[in-house]
Amino acid sequence: MTIIRIISILTPRGDLEKRPSLHDSQRSFGTVLCDGGDPAWPSQAADPRPAFSEQRLSQLLAARGPQRATLLTRAARIIARSRAPDSGVNVIDIAHALLEPKTERLLAEPYYRRLDSAHRFATQPEGGTAQ
Repeated sequence: MTIIRIISILTPRGDLEKRPSLHDSQRSFGTVLCDGGDPAWPSQAADPRPAFSEQRLSQLLAARGPQRATLLTRAARIIARSRAPDSGVNVIDIAHALLEPKTERLLAEPYYRRLDSAHRFATQPEGGTAQ
């Protein structure tokens, strides 16, 4: 039931034929937790801040059972506020994060990879290219 609730929270509203699919196998849930569902993040931020804080991520990773379900639902609500309507998320990651107790790497690795790339983007010289 919680998986359906989270997917419902994240699903774009509007006409069914016109809205994009929520599922995108290329956008891990950990990545979306970091960038808030905005593939262009960070656009101009000097010190990029993740949409879902590192402290909240730590709490989510440590949680089990009903507490994890509650924290994942809260995470979905945070992401739903900032997520670009045409940007999807790997919904299979959401199910794994809820059903498998040892999913720290599933969420943490893409989260920190995205955060690291945002910091590198923010600190590169004007007009420079990322390596």
